[in-house]
Amino acid sequence: MHRPFLSRVTGILILLSLLLLPSSSTQIALAEPAAGPDDEIIYIDSGGFIRVIDPNVEAGTQEITWSSPDNGWFDFATGDFNNDGDKEIVAIGGGKLTVFDPVLRDSTIVPDNTSNLVPWVRLHERSLPNADIIGAGNLDQNVPGDEIVVGYNVSEPNGINYRVDVLKTADGGRTWTTHISQGFGAKWTYIKVGNINNTGSDDLLMGRTTANDSLVEAHEVDNNFATIFSRGDSTIFTQRDGAIGQVYGGGTGEAVLLRTFNGATDHPVMLIYQFTNGSWQIVEDSNNFEIDDSTHYFPHPFKVVTGDANGNGDDEIFWLRDVPGGDTSIARLVMINRGNDTLPAFETPLDADNGYRTLATGDPDGDGRDELAVMRNNRILVFTAVESGNTSLTRDYSNIGTNSRSLQLANLDGNGYVAGARFSASPTSLSTTLESGTVKTQNLSIQLTNIGSGGSLPISVSKESGSAWFSFSLGANATPASIFVTQFDASNLVPGVYKDRLKITSSNTSVLNQPFYIPIEMTVTAASFSLSSTSFAVAFADSETLTQTQSIAVNGLPGLTFSAAILSQPEFNAAAAALGQNPTQARFAESGALILGNGVDEYTTSISRSTVEARATSVNSWPSAFPWIFASSPSVTVPGNITVAISPTLMTDSVSKGILLVLADDRAGAFPDNLKIVEFVVVKSVASVFLPSIFR
Repeated sequence: MHRPFLSRVTGILILLSLLLLPSSSTQIALAEPAAGPDDEIIYIDSGGFIRVIDPNVEAGTQEITWSSPDNGWFDFATGDFNNDGDKEIVAIGGGKLTVFDPVLRDSTIVPDNTSNLVPWVRLHERSLPNADIIGAGNLDQNVPGDEIVVGYNVSEPNGINYRVDVLKTADGGRTWTTHISQGFGAKWTYIKVGNINNTGSDDLLMGRTTANDSLVEAHEVDNNFATIFSRGDSTIFTQRDGAIGQVYGGGTGEAVLLRTFNGATDHPVMLIYQFTNGSWQIVEDSNNFEIDDSTHYFPHPFKVVTGDANGNGDDEIFWLRDVPGGDTSIARLVMINRGNDTLPAFETPLDADNGYRTLATGDPDGDGRDELAVMRNNRILVFTAVESGNTSLTRDYSNIGTNSRSLQLANLDGNGYVAGARFSASPTSLSTTLESGTVKTQNLSIQLTNIGSGGSLPISVSKESGSAWFSFSLGANATPASIFVTQFDASNLVPGVYKDRLKITSSNTSVLNQPFYIPIEMTVTAASFSLSSTSFAVAFADSETLTQTQSIAVNGLPGLTFSAAILSQPEFNAAAAALGQNPTQARFAESGALILGNGVDEYTTSISRSTVEARATSVNSWPSAFPWIFASSPSVTVPGNITVAISPTLMTDSVSKGILLVLADDRAGAFPDNLKIVEFVVVKSVASVFLPSIFR
């Protein structure tokens, strides 16, 4: 981590303040504003919950006390995924990948909850079985914010048993897409993120050991996963861990590699790679800077990180190892400084039982220098003055329970979170469904509260768009308040989805998320509309002269209006041929002509209603394609009745087929809701026939 150098006076003052603090698993340093942003301690506890410790709480800001709402997490990483200046958390476990924002600053996003008045939200979650490696960094320089790298086991053709995906977001962490996906024949032990060639985006350092090889590779993500370097193919050692850092001042970043052997060895167990003279080379190995040349770093270290202990711009190396036999004379935690500066030695034996399994660097006190944290199953120990070489200057978080694996120091709250008033609503939105032409009276309640500081807030509530289709009332003019949505009115609305929002404001200017909106949505369905019959048949003897009638009831929403027309079967077929399908729409033009359509094209029929005003007469005669069949209705509103009269004396063909079309107004929606078809056949025979009318 690279930070500007701070004055020695500032460092001494912060160091003295830390020395005066007691050790506690919940201790908080309530300090004046730090010289710069500070990091929080993030870890996974023994129950699989992700938890945050905030060691340094500046005056006027909130302590970050967030913990994950669910457990079962295996590991996590941090990155600035929404480009807001602080870090978010991406976690894997339980067959899923989830992105949390523990300190939500975007007031347009509704938080899931608050912790100590600090809102947080689950930004994204997806199913991802068999994931065991997670990381984050700037892996696509063309996209603001950081990306995610995740490794997971697969079983795919062509010997692909492990896959590494880089995910990117374009909407602040809500939606993620695959930037690049690479398959491998075996799983990786570790994947580290950092820029080791000083070009483009961050790179990946990956190490593994299988029965056939022991391999370490570096890949350039933005260059189609091109290999920067690849070393290994030996099975005499095991790749244990790696880190990326600016170990030497200036130039490119370095890759620090740890490998272990069976027993003592003359081979170096730590290697530092650097891009030198146009190629990647080992610039130093552990045989060049032993703490004890007779041991060659034996026992071998298994965990390594880098960090800038004195804030001078280059990184130191920190590694952790096990020592057998409970020996407390041999250091388990060691710092290696390869910069041009001089630092006191920093090494400590830690606990005799080799309980510490991981370590991390960061700046929890905000002094511009990295501190070092180590973690075991029941304790996190933070060394607060690494640059001094004094291993007794610590903050001890004991009896907390951890998974012994997942630990990071990262800035979750920027320069600190200042709590203010914040509106919250339950439920966060309302929706309903009702039939066109109807009114629904109910008393739906929304509880509006202040989940931030400041107590009760005066409120003003209005409709953002001023919609007339819903009504509301207020139970109180200050929080906590109930907002009652009392009526939804679709009496004059056609089918569709109608949206508006309640807009809440306050005269209290400390409200962080005002104006606050509560979405209101009403889905209007088609009004009911049906006929009592879908077909009929009539037969006449050739000598008959008596007109026969058929009565068809029009049912549905009371007050719904309708029109009707009779069309010959040949013309209906011609319309279907012209439209490429049976008509799904019908309307009368201003001229009175009946027009059939399919939603795109239209077909004008040969029949016409004499005037549109015919709908207003007491008895409505509807147009017909035949001179011997007529349809009429006493009214044009539902409930209604259509009478079809057939006069045999005017009929010239022995058999005629036709269609009675009945069309409702827009409140009945679209086909098939608003257009009903009654098929009919009329037979005229020389002999007397006894063919009853048939209704369906």
